[in-house]
Amino acid sequence: MTIATNTIATNARLAVILAGGQGLRMEANPSTDHTWPAHKWQQRIEQQPLLDIIIERLSPQVSQLALSGPVSEALADTGLPILSDQLPGFVGPLAGLLSALEWADQRGGQWVLSCPCDSPFLPLDLYSTLYEAVQKHHTPIAIARSQERIIPFLACGQSHYWRACAIP
Repeated sequence: MTIATNTIATNARLAVILAGGQGLRMEANPSTDHTWPAHKWQQRIEQQPLLDIIIERLSPQVSQLALSGPVSEALADTGLPILSDQLPGFVGPLAGLLSALEWADQRGGQWVLSCPCDSPFLPLDLYSTLYEAVQKHHTPIAIARSQERIIPFLACGQSHYWRACAIP
């Protein structure tokens, strides 16, 4: 059996949800608004946490899914692997992405989909769409956009290319 060059084996579809951010783009400030959840992935849409929505939408698209964020009981309850940042302090989503790349390397993954935890309205064919864009345009990475606006870190790319972007 031959696998076409524009497809990726289902068992090699790896994705990570970046859930370790400080939530600076959110409207409320969790340090002063005590009704605000401690983490943006705990925000709710129709009583469902953002993280649960994203997991529900990504899980059928990938063979393995992990979370990058602080080790906590709430994240552990998902049953997914939790990837801690390898760099000290808070250095942003690239630190989470580096942890995801190490995780992908351990699994032989050459392609990684990253997804911010505040992007619940994911297409049900996101992985395939981004991977097909990479193949069609002969690029090492495809970044999602909505209404011509780029969505940072909602992307699918070759792990060695991600690493080159993340490590100066």
